[in-house]
Amino acid sequence: MKNTETIETTKEIKVSSPPTGFQVIAREFMKDKLAMFSLISLIIVIGGIYIWATQIDQTQLMRISLRDKLAAPGDKFWLGADKGGRDIFGQLIIGARNSLNIAIAVTIIINPANIEARTIKMRFSFLTSSSVICLTTTSSSESS
Repeated sequence: MKNTETIETTKEIKVSSPPTGFQVIAREFMKDKLAMFSLISLIIVIGGIYIWATQIDQTQLMRISLRDKLAAPGDKFWLGADKGGRDIFGQLIIGARNSLNIAIAVTIIINPANIEARTIKMRFSFLTSSSVICLTTTSSSESS
């Protein structure tokens, strides 16, 4: 009787899946230095607007002060004051925050409607493609 030993070798095969959309975008941003700089700058500006807007007292900002009417830029008002003596820089930050909130809300509301419209279009695309083919074959056979 022969004594045979069986040696089992296990090879781990790593199966890689194709990259997702986010992975592709992240890889492209990492390659392009200008795009990466722009993305970081955009995040800093938007984050700064939201953080700064929380620090501003809106009731104090909108209070009219005739003594500060059309004040020049300086320590008290970074961008000056308007005809009512209100800080222009504070109004700019609050307005930017409101505009960003509106843009985000519109994006959130419109995206599901857009996805649904595309789904409906894809489900009924056979109607338009078959009728176009039918019309082109009919018109080409009539011209012969």
